[in-house]
Amino acid sequence: MKKIIVILVMLSVVAFANRDGGPYIGVGYGNSSISDDDNYFHIKDDSDTGYKIYAGAYMNKYFSVELSYLSDMTYTDINGTALEFGFIDVNVQAHYPFYYDKFDLYGKFGVGKVRHDGEGFGYIFGAGISLRFDEVFSGKIGYDYMNFGVDTIEDKYDTADKHLGIHYLFIAVEVQF
Repeated sequence: MKKIIVILVMLSVVAFANRDGGPYIGVGYGNSSISDDDNYFHIKDDSDTGYKIYAGAYMNKYFSVELSYLSDMTYTDINGTALEFGFIDVNVQAHYPFYYDKFDLYGKFGVGKVRHDGEGFGYIFGAGISLRFDEVFSGKIGYDYMNFGVDTIEDKYDTADKHLGIHYLFIAVEVQF
């Protein structure tokens, strides 16, 4: 049911988008690192690369709504166990266009679902800058931070919430319709 609601919201956003804005899609690639302060997994290899696919709509040149998918990224703990995390989220973005609307600073905040030996819930926030090449194509450099809770099998009697963070620095190409 939640998936249907998210899809309906995204479709209505695209349908009612201002033509000063409009729908867009993008793909990006970047480097990630995970932080847990060695509290839960004692991570040995804490970085990986991954791709990002996203779609959304500019309501106007100052506001947009986006649905994004971040591919599974794999980290290794000191025991050699692979830890895979993927993230899908819905976020809102505030934009500040400048220099004849060629550049765009943005900040975003949203919520999402993480995949790691099951599913969990978390939030995302980020910032970046975009360079518009023409009315359709633009390039983007961005930073996302995903924070989420996980359950570990190490201590099944420890019920305290454990939170991890993934930092993701990426470049992307975007097409606006």
